[in-house]
Amino acid sequence: MSLWKTDAAKRRAVRNVKGPEEIPKSRSNRKDKRRWCRGKPGIPHKPECVDYNAAKNRLSGDYAYNRDARLLVCTECGKELDRYCPFSYTVLERDGTRREVPPKPPPSWVVK
Repeated sequence: MSLWKTDAAKRRAVRNVKGPEEIPKSRSNRKDKRRWCRGKPGIPHKPECVDYNAAKNRLSGDYAYNRDARLLVCTECGKELDRYCPFSYTVLERDGTRREVPPKPPPSWVVK
């Protein structure tokens, strides 16, 4: 090995060694931004049930989504807290039969 390759190998080896002064910080003290409105601790979200198509600007035509879909959105920060999409679908079983699965019942926050 030439001298420059040996020096480069030593530099790479030293980069991966942690000294006694380097103590990794714990991540437990990070701010919980998802739980609170606008990431400020102590300020709860103000949820409101809105139509999915109105929230996503798909009001008419071919781009409209399921008409009964609803979103639970915070009125202050706009965060999407939950969604409800009443779909029924067909499942193909292993034996080759098809089974219709009804849509899930709406949660308590859904308002028509």
